[in-house]
Amino acid sequence: MPILLTGSTRELLGEGFVTRRLCQVRVVGIQGAVTLFELHGETASPEWLAFRDRYESALALYESRQWLQTCQALLPLLEPGQDARAYDHATLKLMKQSWAHLETPPDAFEPVLELPANESNRGSCCVRGGLTNILDYIRELYSSISPQGRSVSDG
Repeated sequence: MPILLTGSTRELLGEGFVTRRLCQVRVVGIQGAVTLFELHGETASPEWLAFRDRYESALALYESRQWLQTCQALLPLLEPGQDARAYDHATLKLMKQSWAHLETPPDAFEPVLELPANESNRGSCCVRGGLTNILDYIRELYSSISPQGRSVSDG
């Protein structure tokens, strides 16, 4: 089961673990964007590392407003004939966002996902390790990216 990490927690891990940068999010109660990483483990296969590198390259293209190139980079990650339930949800979400921007280019673009506040998590803050607790927001985001992963870690 994938585990999500904030950027600050990822920095604390050092080089002993393999991660993938998923996206940036903005949450209520925290100034600026928070970068989310998926923790893969202590080791990874060459295939997973190649997948991660291609995804992160596509993410960089997306963040620089190169939406067509993002779609082109992501397409090989969606293998033909693969069971649709087995697709990587972060890849699908990034493809969807890129395609939407191709169809209707935004006037202003910031490559940060906005997580909606709801009554159950609005204003809920507790400090842990110097970072505002955003677990509910991250769980909400990750459930839309990857239904398999629900575990989250913050710094």
